[in-house]
Amino acid sequence: MAELYLIGINRIFYKAEKFGIGKTVTAYFWNPILVKSSIQTLTELESGLYYIDYNFSIEGNYVGLFYENLIPTTFYSLKVMSGFGSSEVIFPPTQVSVFSNIVYENVEKEISRGDTPTFTFDLNKDYNHWDAYFAIKKNPEDTDYSMEPTICIWVGGNGSSGQGSITLTTDNTNLIGNYIGEVELRNGNSRLTVIKFYLTFTQDIIV
Repeated sequence: MAELYLIGINRIFYKAEKFGIGKTVTAYFWNPILVKSSIQTLTELESGLYYIDYNFSIEGNYVGLFYENLIPTTFYSLKVMSGFGSSEVIFPPTQVSVFSNIVYENVEKEISRGDTPTFTFDLNKDYNHWDAYFAIKKNPEDTDYSMEPTICIWVGGNGSSGQGSITLTTDNTNLIGNYIGEVELRNGNSRLTVIKFYLTFTQDIIV
């Protein structure tokens, strides 16, 4: 599955083979119309972890090819889309070598119109003092919501466990077609987008 990013500058991390330190890590990116970028040099963070802030200029599917000391080591599929909400987010732990600081989880859900499903999530991080909100839009660039931002329920009453849920109402799911959902964390003026959903609403049989 491709990692999901937003148009604009995104921080991409790369884990060197065997957590090797002191390597020259570089990359090329091909955009959706297969135009190759100039060579990109990553910065070493620590313990074999490297990163780059890369500007995705157009929407679509990118490919990144990574090198260690001029030897190709891995490639990754990168899906870029226009987004809604803040682009300032935290990316919780992951097991893949290349990841975004934009999206934690890209989830596909099919929902029958009028159903009341409960979505649960585990961010695997302490988000005490943060509130979690869930919203739905038809298109990311829309100004109107299909489901207004609605507060989620944290396990234990706060975000310290990083575990929470949101239950949709029949009004929320009175939709047909493809939509995008998002879980955003809020703490004062700070906004952290942590999960994005691809939602497909289908016609129910029993009405």
